[in-house]
Amino acid sequence: VVLATGGCTWKSKSLGGDVNTGDGQLFGAEVGAKLSGMEFSSFFGIVPKATSMDKNGYFGFATFTREDGSEIEGQLFGSRAPLLKAALAGDVFAQFDRAPGHLRATMRAAMPNFFMVMDKLGTDPFARRFPIDFVLEGTVRGTGGLKVVDSECWTGVHGLFAAGDTVSRELIVGGATGAGAPNAAWAVSSGTWAGRAAARHARVVHGRRSSLVGTGGAGIRPAKGDGAEGAWREVLRAVQAETHSIAVNVFRTDERLRGSLVRLERLWREARAFLGGELDEQLRSRECAAMIAMARWAYASALVRTETRAMHTREDHPATDEAQRHRILSGGLDVVWTRVDTGEAVPERLAS
Repeated sequence: VVLATGGCTWKSKSLGGDVNTGDGQLFGAEVGAKLSGMEFSSFFGIVPKATSMDKNGYFGFATFTREDGSEIEGQLFGSRAPLLKAALAGDVFAQFDRAPGHLRATMRAAMPNFFMVMDKLGTDPFARRFPIDFVLEGTVRGTGGLKVVDSECWTGVHGLFAAGDTVSRELIVGGATGAGAPNAAWAVSSGTWAGRAAARHARVVHGRRSSLVGTGGAGIRPAKGDGAEGAWREVLRAVQAETHSIAVNVFRTDERLRGSLVRLERLWREARAFLGGELDEQLRSRECAAMIAMARWAYASALVRTETRAMHTREDHPATDEAQRHRILSGGLDVVWTRVDTGEAVPERLAS
């Protein structure tokens, strides 16, 4: 099996991201795969207000201002903390006034979908400022995901490989965002490597007898039977309240993280017990279960990284600690665990 289900945006309405709910990561964890870098999951993309157009590249040419016109020091490719802090206090605006005049026609031609949206809004982003908003892009623009243990994208679980945003991209971008090009290159490369390795693996084990057992739990096989129809809707709102909040997910503190984890643990127990159903109901239930799991791994990892590094911001630990230049592994279902990645030996690929 190659898991290639993408990352998780917790259904934030980012462009094309609502199908990315962490399903593959939950499937992997259910059979013993580990995750890595889940604390680097708090990336909020910039969108023109009231749209989902989270193409961020050209915001590197922007000046950001508050409603009164005062400039905000934050920038696209540096720390976004000042921008996000300003957004908590009021409206934020952008204008691409730093773009050289002779390049503006080229910029329009290079990213037509962005400018189509701006044209529909009746705004020339080069000539005047426009209101912006922030949308959670989670581990899609973030970097956390399943850990692969070798260059063929094997997860360490017999017969299970992973690719693309399902995998942690710390190996190529650290704790920063892979944005467009690195993530796209990784998707193509890892998909090729994982596909080839899985095919070789299948040829080697062909003909062996194996006993297959269904492992999907939360959202598929509720422990106490299906709850009320549509129960997933309230669960979705509850998990989004923990993850979509800039105050909680970006400006992290021990108190905020622990409070969220308490609420997420309660949600997980309820999902394990009652979330399920048939057809579309089961699909939505499973998505919610995966989003809860992803949030628990993310916040548990964020809790133990007591420093500020890359996109992970701890208000109670604002400095970067050189003693924490390590990756943090996480996993577990009913009991979430975290530990420092010490580079344990890679297990044997095939069972004898």
